[in-house]
Amino acid sequence: MGEGVRPSYDELAALVAAQALKLARAREEITALRAEVAALKRRLGTNSGNSSMPPSSDRFSEPAPKSLRGKTGRKQGKQPGAPGANLSPVENPTRSSTTHRRRARDAARVCAAPTTPGRSGARSWTCHRSARR
Repeated sequence: MGEGVRPSYDELAALVAAQALKLARAREEITALRAEVAALKRRLGTNSGNSSMPPSSDRFSEPAPKSLRGKTGRKQGKQPGAPGANLSPVENPTRSSTTHRRRARDAARVCAAPTTPGRSGARSWTCHRSARR
């Protein structure tokens, strides 16, 4: 097919047939590649959470974010200038609590209780007394 020469009907028919064959092969290849991409996406989407794989086989996974909230720039706690809401010591208390002393006394009794190591069901206690300040 030179310049200025028109191709014959048979040449055009052969050209169309060759292009149709190329197009059919390209469509088959596209179908195969789409199936391969779908299989790879499926494999990439599996992890230990949605399959029977152990967690050690998880790849390419980032740890979950600790918080989705962003920093605001404010300090934690009460607002500046607001009065505190704590209990301050008073000179003459109307009530005193002995809970701490009572618990310490009971703990000392448990530690001093004799144990029988040979008896079944008996518990042995080891007490570590902290030094007083």
